[in-house]
This record gives sequence, C-alpha cells and structure tokens, in this order.
Amino acid sequence: MSKRAALAALIIICAALTGGCWNYRSMNDMTITTGVAVDRDPETGLYHLSFEYVDLSGPVKEQGIAAGLLETYGVTMFDAARNAKKRVTNKVYLGHIELVLLDEEVARESDIVTTMDFFLRDAECRETVCVAVSQMETAKELLRLEGVGQPMVAYEIHNIIEEDRRVTASTIYNPVYKIYNIIYSEGIELTLPAVRSVPNDGTITCEVNGIAVFKNGRLVGYLSPEESKYFLFVRGEVEGGVITCSASGEGPEDTALEIHRSNTKRSFRWRDGQLSVQVEVEVVVYLDETAALIDLMEPSVIQQGEASGAQKLARGIADMIQRVRTEYRSDIFGFGNMICKQDHKLWEQLKDNWDEVFVNMPVEITCKVDIVNTAYLKKT
Repeated sequence: MSKRAALAALIIICAALTGGCWNYRSMNDMTITTGVAVDRDPETGLYHLSFEYVDLSGPVKEQGIAAGLLETYGVTMFDAARNAKKRVTNKVYLGHIELVLLDEEVARESDIVTTMDFFLRDAECRETVCVAVSQMETAKELLRLEGVGQPMVAYEIHNIIEEDRRVTASTIYNPVYKIYNIIYSEGIELTLPAVRSVPNDGTITCEVNGIAVFKNGRLVGYLSPEESKYFLFVRGEVEGGVITCSASGEGPEDTALEIHRSNTKRSFRWRDGQLSVQVEVEVVVYLDETAALIDLMEPSVIQQGEASGAQKLARGIADMIQRVRTEYRSDIFGFGNMICKQDHKLWEQLKDNWDEVFVNMPVEITCKVDIVNTAYLKKT
C-alpha cells in the first residue's frame, strides 16, 4: 500500500470515529424527567411512581418551562418506569433526574437497598441523584406543589438540600452513591433529608424538615432541623449556619452567631474493657446580631458570649445523641465505623454486641466557640 493510500485510509477511520454521538436522540423524542416520587398502591401493593417531567408542549419563549406529572405502576421500579410508555408518546428519559422522593411507608417497610437498586443499575440514572423522605401522606403530593421561583419542584428541593450545609446546616445531602457506601459499611447507619409541605403566601410549597433516621436500612424516625444541626456538628459536616444563644449566658437567647468555619475531631478510648468516645468541636463565628446592651469592646463580654455559645452547642449535641441512642438505637454518627477503621481488631471484638455498646458507652463532648468579628457599631 502506498503512503497516499495509507494516509487516506487513516483520515477516513479518524473521521468515522469523530463523527458524533452514536446513540443521539432529539429532545422531541424524549420525555425528560427531573424527579420521581416513589409510593406503593395500598390495594395492589404495586410500586406507584410519579415522574415530574419538562412539559415542552407549549411555547417556551412566551410561557417559560412548565412542569407536568406522569404516573405509572409496576411490580418493580423498572417495570413501573417502562409502563410509563403506555401513557406518553416518547420513552421516559431518566438522565436528568436529580431527586428521588421516598414515601414514608415505603421507607419504613422496604429495605433501602431494594428501593435504590434500580437507580444504581440503570444506565441513564446518575449516581449523584439526591434521595429524600417525604413526610406527607404520599410522596407524590410534594411533586404537585409550586416551587418558590422555580417551576420544577424536584430541582428546587435538590438545590435546597445540596446548599443547606453551607447556609442553615439543618439537613444532610446523601446522593445514591453515598447511600450505597453507607449501607455496605460497618458501624454506621443511614440518614436522609426529610421534606414536608408548608403554607407560603397563600399557597403551599415544600420545605426541608431535618433528617430521617434509618436502622438496618429502614426508616425508624426523624430529627428536627435543630437536632439535625447538632448531628452535623458531630459528623463534622457543618459549613455554615447560625448558633443562637444568650449573650450573658442567662435569660432568653438574644444573640446570633454566624458560623464561619467548623472543625470536629472524634476519637475513642478503650481502657479496662470500657469504651468511651470523645467529640471535640471548634467553631469560628461572627457576631451577626444581638439585642443585649453589652460593650463589645470589653474582652470579658466577648468571652462570655463565646462561653454561652459553646455551652449551647455542647448541651444540644449531648441531648441529641442521648435521644438517638434511647429512641432509635441507631449509630448514625458512625462511631462504630471510626473504630472499625482505626482499630479493626477491637471492632471485631465489639461489633456483634455493638447496639448495646453504642447505647451505654460514655460520650465526652467538648465545644469551643471563637468570636473573631463583632461588626462593632461605633456610638456617636
């Protein structure tokens, strides 16, 4: 073969390989979904899936993007997803789903691994899909609500959850791949965001409402948004939010401290057959608001505010841990996982009786709050 022929053949091969997407589909050939609510039909026991989809039937330039709801039933999740084709012209496309809402009963009665199996295996679904638990009678109800400034409710809920740890620190963000890792890790239980509906300016909209607590893959209860904040401190996952406290350490809470930076150190001690866990939390804050008549130029006043904030934080963490241990007996903090990673031999000794050890072991909590900015207002 001559050099010219070889070069021509090489150009043809390269052109064929760079010719575009082999499985290209037009948007007009797909029903693009943004979220899905997972319920069960109480009479048949079938999965009841409700897909929020992008409605492109109207003039987008004039009316903007609109949302629609497509319902379907099936013996399994995949069966239900395929059965949706019976109601729409185009096949349901799952590649843009950002939120899976689990009905409360589904979360309580079904193992989370079984429920999430479809979303992990399907080639179109992303492993970064956010999963949350609905606190409504059905999960579908939340997808029928109106978002605040966002026509696609699934996208709005996803964005609220994803940004929460940097703004309010009141819930947790666990996408599908993290759920899988937690379920198959030793010494740690799963938590997911909880979502409910609330009135807002004459309408009903969605609101993130703390976290859902799981035990052995099933829902067992909830933590309030305030308790969820203390949970995130224990896990070392707080990036923002507010701590309210009394500037003087007594009386009503009159001061707001904005969290600038937070760091959590966790350790354990094994002595004479007794296990104890230590949690050290250090928080750097800005004094953002106070109704107290105090002299912010006086170091002792700042120290009192720091002590009050630390006391509030330590008390809240202790109460939250105690409630989780007594009511749910679920190691959502990953204390067992910490031991498993740092001293596997000790974990092998403890894991068969970990529930009892977890409930009864001492947990020592140390908190430090450092006010680095008071935004002092000078009196004239």
